[in-house]
Amino acid sequence: MVPVSKSGPDSVENLLALCPTCHALYHRGTIKTDSIYGWKAILVSLTKGFDVEAVDKLLFLSKPESAKVLVSGDGVLEFSRLIASGLARFQLKISNGPLR
Repeated sequence: MVPVSKSGPDSVENLLALCPTCHALYHRGTIKTDSIYGWKAILVSLTKGFDVEAVDKLLFLSKPESAKVLVSGDGVLEFSRLIASGLARFQLKISNGPLR
């Protein structure tokens, strides 16, 4: 990434959205260039690793009431990518009768 202020291209590959505070801290040198590159790498890997549906599922799981949700085996499969990546977990509970 080359800062636009130093004639860097105004393209998606070269840009990183920062809040006004972080932007100012970067230009003052408080936030180092290596940190900016690291943050961009994390965002790129998350973007490529998780689609909108996976992000929606993560947002659902972040709600406190989702901790008490019971799902079937198919439900576990729906969350399998998140479980495999360590971003979600499940606990197996066996029921002898119908769920109420």
